[in-house]
Amino acid sequence: FKGFYMKNIILTIISLSTLTIHTYAKVPVDENDIYLGAGFAIQSADKLDSGLGLILKGGFPFKNLKDGPGNLGVEAEFTHSIISPSKGSYEVDFSTLGGYATYTYEFTEDFYAKGRAGMVYYSVDKSSYGNDGMEVSVGIGAGYQFSENINFYIDHTVTDELSNFSLGAEYKFKGLR
Repeated sequence: FKGFYMKNIILTIISLSTLTIHTYAKVPVDENDIYLGAGFAIQSADKLDSGLGLILKGGFPFKNLKDGPGNLGVEAEFTHSIISPSKGSYEVDFSTLGGYATYTYEFTEDFYAKGRAGMVYYSVDKSSYGNDGMEVSVGIGAGYQFSENINFYIDHTVTDELSNFSLGAEYKFKGLR
């Protein structure tokens, strides 16, 4: 019962934050703002051994609110099990689709840290493990800008049921937005 109220409070805060991002953010950051990425994740679920998942993501930052080193943004992410989390012969495939508000802090021109919070819809192929549903999701990560258009990232994202520790690459497109 406590978890229900906490989820609703967090969901309300995230929703209001997302609305204020749109209201106050100055768009665009520069021509290099839309990105797409792919990677792999070690997927963990309650009471199961870890599996491996594929991640596809995309998003864009807004200009920073003050002339500081950070940017607010939005991000969407899809994950799917390619090696299922399991326990003995019992395997569970997970697919998730998430939407996030992000904050990226640039330590240098090449290195950044990113936090994100949002909602995730998850689909489970074994009804005995759990049902499909929605959950609050939070994550933290870091990245390195390898070239003008390519970033490498590492992050950890969690919900009540699932955890993804991921590595991947992102490609930034110029002038699409």
